[in-house]
Amino acid sequence: MSNHKSIDQEHEEAIQAIVLLARDILAGRYQILKGACELYYLCQYGRVSLDEPFDTNLRFIESDCQGLPLFDDFRAKCSSEYLERQEPNIRQFEEAVKNEVIETCNVILRKFDTAGNT
Repeated sequence: MSNHKSIDQEHEEAIQAIVLLARDILAGRYQILKGACELYYLCQYGRVSLDEPFDTNLRFIESDCQGLPLFDDFRAKCSSEYLERQEPNIRQFEEAVKNEVIETCNVILRKFDTAGNT
């Protein structure tokens, strides 16, 4: 028997991870911008499609985050002066997209949360 996961199993695991992340974002346990980027990657990896405009919104948010030092590996390479200059940009962008991300998380839970914990 192979140790490789089936495509269906990978898809189901991706959906579970997406639901958990959406719950964490809504509960304030995960930062909005980082969460949106992670949701985008999980949807791409797991071949999970959201209804429009949510797929497009996540794609645009993730794209706009590419130059921001959000993740620890990127932040570790940045000077403290650069990080200090970028923090207002991060906060401003997060505030601008917060409602879209929250709405996307609610859509995810309505669509995929079979546990009914929405």
